[in-house]
Amino acid sequence: MKWLLVLTGLLSVAVASADSGRVYLLSKRQILNSNLTTVVFFYDRSVTSIADCEREIQRGVRGQWRYYTHKFPAPKGYLEKLDYYCIQTAAVIDPWYDKATYDFVYQIDIRNPVSRIKRMEHYAECLRDLREHVRDETRHFFCAKVSQGVHF
Repeated sequence: MKWLLVLTGLLSVAVASADSGRVYLLSKRQILNSNLTTVVFFYDRSVTSIADCEREIQRGVRGQWRYYTHKFPAPKGYLEKLDYYCIQTAAVIDPWYDKATYDFVYQIDIRNPVSRIKRMEHYAECLRDLREHVRDETRHFFCAKVSQGVHF
């Protein structure tokens, strides 16, 4: 009987991790010397784990993207920092369209294995809410403008 309980517990852990959601590549572009950040989420059904995604980033930074092929226009008149992260979320995120406007504001928390994405009305509101939890934005907890809808 004990073995049955252990087996049931292991199965529930496996199901819980499978239900953690899709794996996305998060491309974060931060304008230096400002608090403006833009984010693009990329999804490919061939990438099913964080490890797969991290391998893709390693290839991509060498210009060898297999799944997340994209090009951003070169910034004009300012410098930016570009970072890539692999995240897992239960949210379904609309596909990226390179000409779409960045009309959505989200508070993005990627400090934990399952990321949290919270829709906000305005960038200032996002920053104010974020600072109630931490002193200031960090690399893994920040506000961003996004061109994609996030559905929970």
